[in-house]
Amino acid sequence: LLLLQAEQYFAMGKLDEAGCTYNLAISSANQHRFINEEALSCELASIFHQKTGREDQSIQLLERAYKCYESWGARAKAKALAEELRFRLDNPSSSGH
Repeated sequence: LLLLQAEQYFAMGKLDEAGCTYNLAISSANQHRFINEEALSCELASIFHQKTGREDQSIQLLERAYKCYESWGARAKAKALAEELRFRLDNPSSSGH
């Protein structure tokens, strides 16, 4: 529910609320050991931070999402995120591909 709320806030342009709610979604998923939800929450929060100009936070969250997907066993998704990370680290002024 928290992740959906964060996405709704982001879509509505309520950026402060979105950022806080993404953090709550990540923390809750981690606390309850829902690695799949933590992975998705980190990935979507990464997109939020990228689109709002916080590239450093975005990269950190993308790295965390990668680790979560790896731990969960979602190898193909982890590989896709690894490629995205490599691209973004090699092209820091880019907004992704």
